[in-house]
Amino acid sequence: MARAKDQSGKYIAWIVLISAASAIWQWAKATAIGIWGWLSANANSLYIGAGVLLFIYVASGLLSRRAESHRRRQHLEDLMLKYEDQSIVDAILNNEFWIGASDDMLRDSLGEPEDIDREVMKRKTKETWKYGRKRANQYRLRVFVENGVVTSW
Repeated sequence: MARAKDQSGKYIAWIVLISAASAIWQWAKATAIGIWGWLSANANSLYIGAGVLLFIYVASGLLSRRAESHRRRQHLEDLMLKYEDQSIVDAILNNEFWIGASDDMLRDSLGEPEDIDREVMKRKTKETWKYGRKRANQYRLRVFVENGVVTSW
């Protein structure tokens, strides 16, 4: 299923990287006076820095979970307004698709396909929606859509 990626991990990684670089710099300076002397002289700063990092990590996780929860509720409301049928909405939220589903239902369930092959004829349009690219022209899933309706996979 295609989903927007959570960016909070990227920020935490940057904070940890900057903190580690700062700690290495401080350690390099400390080698001149001895590591034990430096640790005892800077213990309070180290505790405060670790506490700040822990607070940032926990707060970003809580905010990320809250934002994700809000996005899920909003997505559920949008799907209910669009389809007005709880069983269809439940199937879409479970990433299910079925013969007879519309192309919108398929898109809401599995996300945008990586590729679509189209064949347009006089009275119908045949499409092959491809998901999960393995190699060149090899996909984990191909769904066949005819005139906007899933016919097979």
